Amino acid sequence: MTILGPHYKLIVLSTVLLILSAQSPIFTQGRHERKQQQIEESAKANGVSGGTTIQITLSYDKTFDRVLNYLKRNDYTIDIGNRDSGQIVTAMIIKGGYSQTGTRIYVSLIKDSDTSTTMKIAVSEQKRKKLLQTEPWGTAKVDSEATSKLADNIKTALGTSATEDPPVQRAQEPIVPANNTKPRDRLFNSDVIRMTKNELGDEVIINVIRSSATSFDLSVDSLIQLKNAGVSKKVIEAMQASNKISSCSICDQRSTNS
Repeated sequence: MTILGPHYKLIVLSTVLLILSAQSPIFTQGRHERKQQQIEESAKANGVSGGTTIQITLSYDKTFDRVLNYLKRNDYTIDIGNRDSGQIVTAMIIKGGYSQTGTRIYVSLIKDSDTSTTMKIAVSEQKRKKLLQTEPWGTAKVDSEATSKLADNIKTALGTSATEDPPVQRAQEPIVPANNTKPRDRLFNSDVIRMTKNELGDEVIINVIRSSATSFDLSVDSLIQLKNAGVSKKVIEAMQASNKISSCSICDQRSTNS
């Protein structure tokens, strides 16, 4: 007769307890809830890297309204339409049976001036399997072909009526800044951080800085905050150069007035 050692008995007992716990309703319910939570989290609109950036000769508000209306007219359901943050996100459209593909549209808008708006468009794509159990969605990726096509369609739609109302005649022409750019709304640190978060790219951000009146806070603490927010060294240098130009312009105007 074989006598089992104490270590072997412990292993057998642990295995039996593991099998019993796996079959327990409490264990099964907890696992199901975790799975369901993963599915729900994977279906949320969490943004996507990449896309197409275009500039529209139209005011921020009109661009926002017309893009929103364009999407609604084309039977897209709007999940997010926030004018203040400049974010428009559609609900996911799901196609397929056992192998599913989910797509949604992300549009981000940045106000360049009273008559110019920068817009970033991205069509994301996610995939999952739906066999015996529904799997969570995979990581969202940009569908470059669909993004380019949508950007062209939106530009065409805006271009048919993308004209501003005639400006009101004023008795005196506004002062043109020293860098010969048209008067624009002032840019602040928060605008640069917002453009960085929306991944417009250094070149676009620097062009906006150079063509706008600025009022940047470039103290030591603010520079650290900009770096921590992901603003690149090139953009920070452009901000510093812009502040110098703005300061010189103010000094020249004061000298002329005196």
